[in-house]
Amino acid sequence: DAVVAWLFDYDLQADPFKTHTRIGAIGKLKLSDRIILRVQEVRQGEQPRWLREAAYNTFGGGTWFARGARFDPVAPGADPRTWVLAKPGQPERSVAIAAHLKDGKGVLALPGNTTRISSLPALTVERSNAGAVRVEDAPGFVTYRAHYGGLESSDAQPDAADLQIPGTLAPILERIARELGLGQKSPRQAVAAIEEFFRRDFGYSLFLGDRRSGVKSMEDFLTRSRAGHCEYFATATALLLRKAGIPARYAIGYAVQEYSPLSRQYLVRARHAHSWAIAYLDGAWREVDTTPGVWAVLEEREASFWQPLLDAGSFAYYLFSRWRWSEREEGQPANVAWLAAPLAAFLLWRIFRRHKLRGSEKKFIGAPPAGDEREKPAFYRVVRYLEQLGHVRGRGETLRRWLERIRGEPAVAAASRELGEMLGLHYRLRFDPDGARDDARERLEAIAKTWLERYAAPATIPDRETR
Repeated sequence: DAVVAWLFDYDLQADPFKTHTRIGAIGKLKLSDRIILRVQEVRQGEQPRWLREAAYNTFGGGTWFARGARFDPVAPGADPRTWVLAKPGQPERSVAIAAHLKDGKGVLALPGNTTRISSLPALTVERSNAGAVRVEDAPGFVTYRAHYGGLESSDAQPDAADLQIPGTLAPILERIARELGLGQKSPRQAVAAIEEFFRRDFGYSLFLGDRRSGVKSMEDFLTRSRAGHCEYFATATALLLRKAGIPARYAIGYAVQEYSPLSRQYLVRARHAHSWAIAYLDGAWREVDTTPGVWAVLEEREASFWQPLLDAGSFAYYLFSRWRWSEREEGQPANVAWLAAPLAAFLLWRIFRRHKLRGSEKKFIGAPPAGDEREKPAFYRVVRYLEQLGHVRGRGETLRRWLERIRGEPAVAAASRELGEMLGLHYRLRFDPDGARDDARERLEAIAKTWLERYAAPATIPDRETR
């Protein structure tokens, strides 16, 4: 399975004209640990949050299209390896990005509002009016520097397409916009209201449930399930922004979030692929990401046991590629492949250490704290009660997947909304650094206690024989 996934994952070139989402699909998202990009020469915590590949303006049938997109050649500057996309911003920041280019061509991943690319040895560089930059006739491995900052952008000014809403989704979007009072808010207030709407009422899920089509699935996401992956959040956010009269587009690329102290780089993996909305505010395109911050933590927990060893092989290949294509940092010897051997040994040791730690953690994940049953947090007593009814969680089964599996049972179906809200608050408190506030903790405790009083009176807990 891993080999097949790697083979299908080998070519991850973005299509700047259309992108097929997994909206409406069924099953578990396939996540790959393969390292796609390395973000270099940036201190920890100062990296760009996203690297965008392309943006799209038309949605239909689960697919986003860049209608009206066209590519125009970019002329090199005085330095033949420098390419100017827009007027330099102030203050200007820069970051070096190492990437492999299949057959010497592909779409570059760049920070938002990139104005200039340097150290890029290519014969042809083109940019689209939708913000994508592609290269041809380049080496198979490049380390290019992206200069970004300010409000200038190579993205086209908004037009009528950036305000279009699919007719089948118009009623539900109208209702939500009315509930949020978007029509009475300024653009910035509307953006804040939409962000709060998704932060408060929605959760993240790696599992694609029983959904029927792109449109029907979006209705389900907005009204019933209220859980999905980034493609759902980005699409719904872009459409709600448009309903508020704010031009918006759907963007794809990668999140930059995993720092490697060993190589002093940010590692961008295939599972860091991400989508978000961009909104036209105050004369510039700005990113709006409403996907819950917990998504990175949940996907990290799905990482392969062999990831450290694969990372060692990836790093060795990276060093070899730099030597082969003569890409090296100033002052560093060309042949540094000898570093791969001790690195591989170190990471192999980490594999077994990590396996040991995961074995010990399994005893605590999802388990209520010890002590008197009445002193445990109410949410854990809810979980315990459902297990007493016979709905036992499988080994390694997450709380979300467990509740989705048993949601047809009477004790769950009767209170599915309360359980969904409790689960969202529980995950926020456990994984989201911005969510661990006293009001969230108190709300979770209050909802859980009310649920227990309503559904879990002592007389209703069946004994083993009755079950």
